[in-house]
Amino acid sequence: MLQQIGMPTSGDTVLRLVRRLPLPRCQAPHVLGVDDWARRKGQTYGTILVDLERHRVIDLLPDRSAPTLTDWLRRHRGIRIVARDRSTEYARGIGLGAPRAVQVADRWHLLLNLRQMAERWLAGVHGRLRRLPPIPRRPPGPARRTSAFPRSQAERAASADSRARWKALYDEVRRRIAAGEPLLTISRRMRLARGTVRKFADAESFPERAVRPPGPSILDPYLDHLEARLATGCENAMALWRELRDRGFRGTARQVHRWLGPRRTTRSKHTPQRAGGALPAAPSPGDDSAPALPPYGREVVRRLEMISHFQRGGTEG
Repeated sequence: MLQQIGMPTSGDTVLRLVRRLPLPRCQAPHVLGVDDWARRKGQTYGTILVDLERHRVIDLLPDRSAPTLTDWLRRHRGIRIVARDRSTEYARGIGLGAPRAVQVADRWHLLLNLRQMAERWLAGVHGRLRRLPPIPRRPPGPARRTSAFPRSQAERAASADSRARWKALYDEVRRRIAAGEPLLTISRRMRLARGTVRKFADAESFPERAVRPPGPSILDPYLDHLEARLATGCENAMALWRELRDRGFRGTARQVHRWLGPRRTTRSKHTPQRAGGALPAAPSPGDDSAPALPPYGREVVRRLEMISHFQRGGTEG
């Protein structure tokens, strides 16, 4: 704005001039709100004082210690009610600086403490809750997937590795707690979030990952058609995908393949054989004792023989 009116200057100059201005005179508060505020979250905190009747910030204190709050309250008489969190440091400072004031917990901190206690209790009994009998299912509604798509072997291995790492961290946290190490020290030394350390400390057993039902899928509107075609014996995923595409399905064929996989009654001819077996030799003409190869097996053997023939310098093809 200063540049627009022909008075270009730096931001530091403007800030210095603003800091030289005298602060506006505020009326003495009667209902005071006390809470902490972060200069740098997790490291440096101060205290914020708010006039709750006028909804205005009155002052910012450099720390959140009882002596600092006590000195401020002794310089500002007439405070009748102080709303604060459950900090014992603030309680001691208010008791010394304004002994006649009534100390109350504000609604926000009451709700926060209630949520924290519910989380700690649920974290502690998480293992027992998972062993409770399942809730009876609601009557079936519109067609929808009731289970997630089967995961690949690589995905299952990655999930198992992730669980093993978190289980090792859980065991280490519990070991340190049993040795009497404070939660904050554990958080810093193990480089874990304080919430994670507290959750592990409250949990009676390792908190397993919750199994969630599958969310909505673009395949859901077409499940009735897929079930009907499957009942008629169609187990060709590509054919089913083409039918869905003609009906407006915008997904890929892989989604239909994954849906059809656990519902197949016969093995797909495109399913690869299990690895580890040796490639059977091609039967010689007139050899009835040699095992018969399926058509795709004979084609593989024929192609391998052609490659071997070319490598030896053959010219027929």
